[in-house]
Amino acid sequence: MKVPFVTLSKEEKGLFKGSNKGHGIRLTPYSTKRHLTIGRINTELTVITIDETSIAYVRVDREHLENEVFLNENYSAVPVKRHVSESAKRILDENLATNAKEIRRWKKAAKKQEQLMPGIRVRRNSPRISKEMRELQKENERLKRQINNSSGIVMEMMMTGILPMIEPPPFPMNAVTQMRYGCDYLSYEWKEGVLHLHWIEVNLERSGNYPTLTPNEQQFRKAILSGNVVNHYHHTWVDGKGEQKWENNHVE
Repeated sequence: MKVPFVTLSKEEKGLFKGSNKGHGIRLTPYSTKRHLTIGRINTELTVITIDETSIAYVRVDREHLENEVFLNENYSAVPVKRHVSESAKRILDENLATNAKEIRRWKKAAKKQEQLMPGIRVRRNSPRISKEMRELQKENERLKRQINNSSGIVMEMMMTGILPMIEPPPFPMNAVTQMRYGCDYLSYEWKEGVLHLHWIEVNLERSGNYPTLTPNEQQFRKAILSGNVVNHYHHTWVDGKGEQKWENNHVE
């Protein structure tokens, strides 16, 4: 770390490099010998905060001033290194954690300043995501997919009778057949001589809302619930002459 105070001796500069808690800032009013403690400077010597306020002085070099952006006749923006501004916000937030009045004051003032910068995108508490964080996010998504896949397998095992159902199903499990198209499963039963078909859709939904269906699943659901279904009965066999025969019937 380079100590920017050129008037200090080498020994005095060394005192700044050995601290990990920052340093106190004192003001000496002109023509007096009184030293008044007003705030602190951070260990990097880039941010000065004033005690009991939301005021901070951040380090700005001459080249930063050369690249200022004029916002209007009263305001301009000066580029500041990102780690310096983040350090200033962190220190101020720590110092003002119990000062609700000052927190309300600076938040109200910040909203007014946003109106002065319509062409500037204001970023709040959105630091750049590190490589390690992106890797953790990828791993989290992978684990979510693995959990969903495992849960899907559990659902299939329930439908095939390998695992018990959480809730008793409203159809006979011993007649369940897996479908390749449309709904996932089909079951049937006889009631008073009437054949009942049970079209079964299986989904995993963790949000608590009604599951999202694919267009094909929606089409099947709409047709079945509206009664827009025509039952066809097909029977095929091969006779003694080796010819294939078909019996085709349907009910409107």
